[in-house]
Amino acid sequence: MNIKVKNKKTAQKAMMRANSSPITHYASRIMSLALCALMLFSQTVWALPQGGDVVAGSSTISQPNPTTMHINQTTDKSIINWQSYSIAAGGKVQYFQPSSSSVSLNRVIGADPSHIYGLLTANGRVWVVNPNGLLVGPTGKIETAGFLASTLNIGNEDFMSGKYVFQAVSGGLSSISNLGTITTQDGGYVVLAAPSITNKGAIIARLGKVHLASGDEATLNFASNDLISLVVNKAGDNGSIFNSNSGSIKADGGLIALTIKQADNALKGIVNNTGIIQARGINEANGVIRLEAANVLQQGTVDAKGGNIEIHDRDTCQKRLFWRWQDNC
Repeated sequence: MNIKVKNKKTAQKAMMRANSSPITHYASRIMSLALCALMLFSQTVWALPQGGDVVAGSSTISQPNPTTMHINQTTDKSIINWQSYSIAAGGKVQYFQPSSSSVSLNRVIGADPSHIYGLLTANGRVWVVNPNGLLVGPTGKIETAGFLASTLNIGNEDFMSGKYVFQAVSGGLSSISNLGTITTQDGGYVVLAAPSITNKGAIIARLGKVHLASGDEATLNFASNDLISLVVNKAGDNGSIFNSNSGSIKADGGLIALTIKQADNALKGIVNNTGIIQARGINEANGVIRLEAANVLQQGTVDAKGGNIEIHDRDTCQKRLFWRWQDNC
């Protein structure tokens, strides 16, 4: 059933019904457990990534000084396997790539999670895959044309051939948490894909796309080097997945999606927003915000002035569409 809400007051009432759900306490419990798991991350952070091995494409790794690493990529795609991939505060990893659409896949094959407390920068796109988890710390900054972080793995052949299917490598609950700042060039993308995702920092992708996708398997679809969709093929155990924003996510003129919706349209898990989600329209580019899960807890600011907001949850057995809000809700 589709319900169109034409004014802010009616929208607020709809949100209050969602917020009164009995799963609110359960959601808080799940998120507390995930934050505790995050605290278990090793406090020993290498200044720079360690043990890089180029296994596909062409890239050269150099270290001009103890706190700086340069990766010079000369092919459109490259894969580097790392024993660890972390950047300490004051550290810098910079990628030099053929174009803004070039992609460097960085896969961690060691046992440690990734900690980004320094600067990761690139003129192209950087993907970091670590099944042990990834944390962007409060001092961490990521500045690229496109950034993907995932605890789900992708095969070398699939990546090189353009088949972007990511799958969980184990049944463990691996987390991605952003407490820092992730920024893309205009029209770029930020993708965070893991069973549990927390954003307490800032994500900015003007005219681009931001996907926070929780699940055990996901597929990215591109057309002419542009990310057109992300599909969660398998969400996993309904009780162990969540997607939370208490920070700021902005993609004016673009798309923001916090989703735990499977390809077969089955809704799983919890999406919780207590922060700011903003995708305002810019000229002819309408902003779009989508919150999709079995249970959606919307208690923050959702701003799509000149654009569209969609909230799809199973708790109310309906899809609520808020068309072209002129105010925050």
